[in-house]
Amino acid sequence: METETQIHIRDLGEGFAEVNARIEEARRESTDNFSASDAQMLNFHRETILGLDTAIAAGRRGQKRRDRQFRWLLGLMITSLLVTAGLFVRAAQWL
Repeated sequence: METETQIHIRDLGEGFAEVNARIEEARRESTDNFSASDAQMLNFHRETILGLDTAIAAGRRGQKRRDRQFRWLLGLMITSLLVTAGLFVRAAQWL
């Protein structure tokens, strides 16, 4: 037959086992939450880097397009200048 002290000690042991199980469950849950949070941050970082790379590439394409437009405009201006000079030379020959 168990004494009152032995029953109390057994109940305390069971209580400690329950508390330890809860602590272990909380530890697993916090580890899972941390892993999920870490994965979300990593995905956000990747998305940010991808967005920045896309923006930089678009800026470079825009710069190339502006360079082409400038070269085309410069070529048009030079051609117009040569045509105008040719007309002046022809007009001077008629005089």
